[in-house]
Amino acid sequence: MAHDEWRKQLRIGVAQHDGTAIVQLLEDDVPDEGLQHAGDAVLCALVAEPGAAAEVAMRIAGALRARCWNGDDELADAIEAALGRRPTALAPVSIDLELFADALTESAGSVGYLDLQTGFVVTEAMLDLGGEDDDADFDDRKRWLPVAGEGSDETYRDMQHFLATVTDPRLARRLTNAIDGRGAFRRFYDVIASEPTEHTRWQRYSDDARLGRARSWLADHGYQPAIR
Repeated sequence: MAHDEWRKQLRIGVAQHDGTAIVQLLEDDVPDEGLQHAGDAVLCALVAEPGAAAEVAMRIAGALRARCWNGDDELADAIEAALGRRPTALAPVSIDLELFADALTESAGSVGYLDLQTGFVVTEAMLDLGGEDDDADFDDRKRWLPVAGEGSDETYRDMQHFLATVTDPRLARRLTNAIDGRGAFRRFYDVIASEPTEHTRWQRYSDDARLGRARSWLADHGYQPAIR
């Protein structure tokens, strides 16, 4: 299993609200596949160390706009708003964006609900099992926002797009064969796991794509993740 020290240190910096550590890490290395993680972290740094983080924040905002994946412009907007360079009409919601991104990959046709007070997503599978949310009024749009599952199509496209960035011809051939037909996800993961450097790059790529789609979905509905 590949180990991603960069993301580990970034997460530690965010968890500890250590703006200095975040800025130092982002000054040294911001991989193109990790810009959503970097942007989230620099928002945290702007709260803790606004003066020290401003320059690297603008550099990351520019990189996001240049890359232009789903959610990149929205994150760049959030960074510029935190710097006082633009207004925002999006309402903040306290949400774990990674968990919300997972909820969006629920099976196509399923419907869950985002609790705008807590940021928690009640999925259709949870509702089928029953529990404490049985009496929740999901028609209350001031609290609950419907979240339609999008299935695995976007994840499959992520694999296709990532494959186009692989420069090793041998690995590219193996991955091309892996994603053909049933069982594509398992075969792709088995192949990429055998190449530690590319596996790390794939994890960053995949996570960034998922986070960006989740951020874009929220913006389309008038919300943005609250700055941690």
